[in-house]
Amino acid sequence: MGAEQRLSRLRTGLEALQRRRQRAEPAGQQAVHDSVAPQSDTEMYRSGIQRADAELEGQLAAIRAAADAGEITVRQAADKRIAAMEYHLTECRRLRERYVS
Repeated sequence: MGAEQRLSRLRTGLEALQRRRQRAEPAGQQAVHDSVAPQSDTEMYRSGIQRADAELEGQLAAIRAAADAGEITVRQAADKRIAAMEYHLTECRRLRERYVS
């Protein structure tokens, strides 16, 4: 798989994530979240978790797209999902240790 295909798949995953986010939040509320910098450790933690969740969703969308296109096997897709989720859990743990503990 070439770099251009990977980039295209990543864009597709990110676009799907943005559409999902727009449906979940009213337009004005999303703009407020994007323009206000987090101040407290709690806000930093929440912001970090939201970024980690968005990254995971993008990765999972890219994996689904590759599996649906027949570029990877079911087993490869499962292995990639496991790796993405393990990374996500590691990142969540790191954020918790840094901002909550």
